[in-house]
Amino acid sequence: MFPDLVGSIYTELPRANSERKGKPVLIKGCKNSYLEGRYIYEAICALPKDANIGVLVRDNKKAQRLSDSFERLNNEKPEDERRHFMIIDEFKFFRRQEIKDVMAYFKLLMNPNDS
Repeated sequence: MFPDLVGSIYTELPRANSERKGKPVLIKGCKNSYLEGRYIYEAICALPKDANIGVLVRDNKKAQRLSDSFERLNNEKPEDERRHFMIIDEFKFFRRQEIKDVMAYFKLLMNPNDS
């Protein structure tokens, strides 16, 4: 559906502006929210412990489910292996300037002709 909608606007496929090569984006389907949370949690744990990570979610319910999964999984680990998570609540989150900037960028990507 999306390619049909934007196909008439863009004459060529978008390309990354970065010279860096990285792993391709992975699309993973999970049977339920717990398995999804576990998959994301394990992916986070595979990264360096001091890494700054953000998980973008569609709505507050999804954020809460992920938070619950992360907390449950985190509590199963020894204290020194646990990760520290911070949930920025729905309303304060969207008031943050950096989030406003990211949202404006996403809107521009969706419709560069919008002023």
